[in-house]
Amino acid sequence: MSKKTFHFILEKIEPIISKLPADKPCICPEERLMALNKEFIPFPSTAAFEKIEMDFSEKWKFPNCIGAITCRRIRIKTPAKSGTQRSSCKKYVSLHLQAVADAGCKFTTVEVGEYGSRSASGLFNTSTLYQLIRLNRLNIPPPKPLSGTSHNVPHVFVGDAGYPLKRNLLRPYTDNEDAEKTYFNEQLSIVRRCVECALGLLVAKWRCLKTELQATPGYAASI
Repeated sequence: MSKKTFHFILEKIEPIISKLPADKPCICPEERLMALNKEFIPFPSTAAFEKIEMDFSEKWKFPNCIGAITCRRIRIKTPAKSGTQRSSCKKYVSLHLQAVADAGCKFTTVEVGEYGSRSASGLFNTSTLYQLIRLNRLNIPPPKPLSGTSHNVPHVFVGDAGYPLKRNLLRPYTDNEDAEKTYFNEQLSIVRRCVECALGLLVAKWRCLKTELQATPGYAASI
């Protein structure tokens, strides 16, 4: 870490950790850095979602899209006495990450913490993201017509074939026998590359994610 980066982080978290009583328990590093979460990974506002939609429409020619979503399995070393819920094999356990990215390959939401063998559909249905969508609390802009039409269409996230089809979530056609479905699936695939690229950049920056993490499941989730 450079001196400039150190002082930048210190400036951000200093008001939160200053003047703590000496008899209080120490704050762990991940808790200190989580103080920056709302500033650097804020949940998108309605205006932010509208900007994301505009970027997808202009850059990737996919209107009404407010994010590309995917999930990634991260391997962590099997702890002693690990149960079958977490073990996907004898050597490691699986920690699942679900991420959403904008048209510029930047993360807008990230959820970590599901263990074991889970499908993308199962992860999404139990995620905080979906619960906020279901309760209409995610700041998603109201439906609007596509260009050249008058019928209102909801804003959507775009996932792969492992995700369920829902009002605010699109997935590819499973039977793309005709040209229109094939073209739609191709465009969907192009949009999904945004989140795949974001994950690729993350792994390139944090090389520990390329292999199994040598950490306990709880600490691995903090990483």
